[in-house]
Amino acid sequence: MVCGVPIPAGVQIQAQPPAPVVYGVYQGGDRGKLEEKSIMKRFLFTLFISIFIVFGVKSQSGILNETPEIFLKLSDTIVEFNAAGGYYYITVKTNAPSWQLSGKFFWCNKSYSDTLIELECKVNLSDLVRSDKFFVIAGNVSKKVEVIQKPLTPLEKENWKRALINIMTNVTLNYENGKYKGEIFQKKEQDGNRIMKFNFKNGLGVYQFFEKDSYFGEFELGDYNGKGIFIVARGGEFQLPYCNNCRFYVGNWVSDMKSGTGRCYDKTGKLLYQGAFNDDKPKEKYPQSHNNVYKFDCIEYSNFDKYLGETKNGKREGLGVLFYENGDAWYGEWKEDKKNGKGIDLLYNGSIKTGRWKDGVFIE
Repeated sequence: MVCGVPIPAGVQIQAQPPAPVVYGVYQGGDRGKLEEKSIMKRFLFTLFISIFIVFGVKSQSGILNETPEIFLKLSDTIVEFNAAGGYYYITVKTNAPSWQLSGKFFWCNKSYSDTLIELECKVNLSDLVRSDKFFVIAGNVSKKVEVIQKPLTPLEKENWKRALINIMTNVTLNYENGKYKGEIFQKKEQDGNRIMKFNFKNGLGVYQFFEKDSYFGEFELGDYNGKGIFIVARGGEFQLPYCNNCRFYVGNWVSDMKSGTGRCYDKTGKLLYQGAFNDDKPKEKYPQSHNNVYKFDCIEYSNFDKYLGETKNGKREGLGVLFYENGDAWYGEWKEDKKNGKGIDLLYNGSIKTGRWKDGVFIE
């Protein structure tokens, strides 16, 4: 009997091996195909989730356990101030959540915001170069900043003002607003029965105003005419007309006005302008950017003599005045550190001598 049905005599039933079973797959009809696709989708979804979890956990583990690389960038790491001091700003770029400064020095104040460091440097009244450093720290990264300040130069110290005063003893002519030492021209005029004599600044000489501003150079009938130096010696912010920050002018003059070619220098001796002038005004862009070998300088010597005037590559060249310790002075043209060209001896006792010099020697 098979499954409750009797088997007739003589009939043999041969057992068949069981059909292979494919789990989750129905072997017949559309239903089986749908089941197969569903299983495949579940498998792929499970695989995707597993991969995501594995790599996600690894990534999170890296974030939690590893410190991110910090970068720190400064706009400047070496800062130079002149003797007058002032302000300087350094920009800071970093991915760190915060940063700080380390290191203090009394002559320079530091403050900072999120992206900026402000340095305020005081005046350096010493004869020495100031040099110090501080650090900018962001996380485990630090950057060193060096700060350097030059001392006051002899020009900035203005010891030459005393020399200006000394040479104006025993002068040639006195005026309401100043005095003159140098060559003159005497003009005579008839006034009835009298002969009137008028003295004019004429030739080489120096005129000094009571405010101590001084002009060394050529005159013609009382006016600045020819080559000369104008020195602003008074205090404060006074400057030459139409030339901002110009304290020393060297060049040509016509009827008391800057005219022709000339150079303007600021109070530190830096060249501001070199070019043409007309009617007392620069004809070209003012100021100009110069990487020039010319400076206006004061050089002090071991015997206490002083030179005030132009230099080129550190040597006296152009127009300048040599002040001697005994109160005498020499004004004129210089070349290769020596007197070369027209000049005038202005002696303390009021005597003068004009002529030409070559390689430091009077020739005529």
